[in-house]
Amino acid sequence: MLGRHRNALATGLVSVMMWAASINSGSTATITQASVTTNSGSQTFNFELVWSGVPDLSVDQFQYKIMNPTVFSNCCAPFSNLEGYATFNSDYMITGVIGTSLSLDQHFFGGPHVATLPYTLNGNVLDFAVAFSQLIEPTGFVYLLDSFFSGAQGPPSFLGTNNGVASATNPFATPIPNSFLLMAFGLAMVGLLVRRSGQAYGCA
Repeated sequence: MLGRHRNALATGLVSVMMWAASINSGSTATITQASVTTNSGSQTFNFELVWSGVPDLSVDQFQYKIMNPTVFSNCCAPFSNLEGYATFNSDYMITGVIGTSLSLDQHFFGGPHVATLPYTLNGNVLDFAVAFSQLIEPTGFVYLLDSFFSGAQGPPSFLGTNNGVASATNPFATPIPNSFLLMAFGLAMVGLLVRRSGQAYGCA
């Protein structure tokens, strides 16, 4: 466990240096909006990204770190910032674009590959969907979305949930706003109540 913490801390340190160094990386398109909607009918989480211009997905890359809301609400000890905490505590990561698709994997530390996700890119808007059976988060989720240019992490980053438009954030800042922690905790409680009511209904 200590080794994993050290790995996450080292990853966070390298990331913050790359994040700072890539501010003037030369990317011509940056992510301006990230959002997710939950569709109970189709049993999917629907993701959307909007860039400032048409992205070159061979260099304009991104990664979602997806966390349980209750876990997120306890951010961020023993880490000094959200980046390290999310890296260590994410249930899933979605990385794009690898080849011609996105990659959904469990956790950062050698977790198994879950699925290859197709996407559509229309101009500066990218959409993709993940089935509930692939991304198993019954109480919803909180995500940190990081931007990369040719493998170097840099701004902007976004903090969001499985319903709504994300907010821009600096993942290396301390502390996380209490308002977002409270919202994440509320999301977890609502999800738990819905899950319990569904179980009770199924037993009736």
